[in-house]
Amino acid sequence: MEIERVSTTASSNQRLETILPLVSKNSIDTNAKNSSNSDAKNCIVVSSGTDDTSDLPSIAYDKVPQETRGYLLVHTNGLNQMRVGICDMVVVARIINATLVVPDLDKRSFWQDTSNFSDVFDEDYFITSLADDVKIIRKLSKELMSATRVVKHFRSWSGIDYYEQEIASLWDDYQVIRAAKSDSRLANNNLPPDIQKLRCRACYRALRFSPRIEAMGKLLVDQMRAYGPYIALHLQYEKDMLAFSGCTHDLYIEEANELTAIRFCSTLYIL
Repeated sequence: MEIERVSTTASSNQRLETILPLVSKNSIDTNAKNSSNSDAKNCIVVSSGTDDTSDLPSIAYDKVPQETRGYLLVHTNGLNQMRVGICDMVVVARIINATLVVPDLDKRSFWQDTSNFSDVFDEDYFITSLADDVKIIRKLSKELMSATRVVKHFRSWSGIDYYEQEIASLWDDYQVIRAAKSDSRLANNNLPPDIQKLRCRACYRALRFSPRIEAMGKLLVDQMRAYGPYIALHLQYEKDMLAFSGCTHDLYIEEANELTAIRFCSTLYIL
C-alpha cells in the first residue's frame, strides 16, 4: 500500500483527511483479493474470560467531592510526553481537589500541530469515565475568566506531599492554577496505591482515541493482518530530537545549519 507523504505541519484532522480514504480504498481492494485465504492470515486473539480489575480503586477510595477548591488548567508540552502528562495532571487534580479543565494540547512545538483535545481523544468518554475520580469540565465559564489565577511550574518528579502542601496552599489566594508544564511532574515511586491506580485508569481506560482515529487504526490493523507477518519500526528520530542531540553526522551543511537554528532559537536550549 502506498500512502503519499503528509506534511508534519498539518493538523491531525488534515492528516486523517489525506490518509483515511487511501487506507479505506486499499482495504477494500485487499479484502477482495485475499478473501480466499484471509482466515489463515488473520491474527488469533485469545481471551482469558475475565476482566482485569487490577487498576480499580480500593474500598477506602473516596469518590470525588461535590465541591472542589478551584480549577486546574493544563498545557501539555510535546507530543511524545502528552499522554503521560495528561494522566499525571488527572492525578494532581485529584490530590489538590481541583476541577480539571480539559487539557490544552501543545500547539507551539516544532510539530506545529493545531489539533485540539477532541481531535485526538474521545473527550466525552474522558470526562464521564473519570467522573468518580475527578471533576472535569470542557472550559472555564465566562465568569471565571477574570478569576484570580497563577501560573505554576510544578516541580519535577514530585510526591503527593508536595502537592498536598505547597500546591494546595495556593487555593488560599487563587481560584485558578495553570500548570506551565505537565510532563514528569509526578513521582513514579512511593505513591499511595489508589493514586497510582487512578493514573493507570486515566492512561489505559479514559484516554481513548477519537472515533476517527480509532477507525483509521482499525483499517491499518486489518491491512497488516491481511498481508501476514510484518515488522513495525519506530526510531523516534524526529527533527526536534535530532536538533537537540547536537549531532550533524552525515548531514548536508544546509541541514546542519537548519538544526542549529532550531536549537539556538529555543528558549529551552542551554549552552
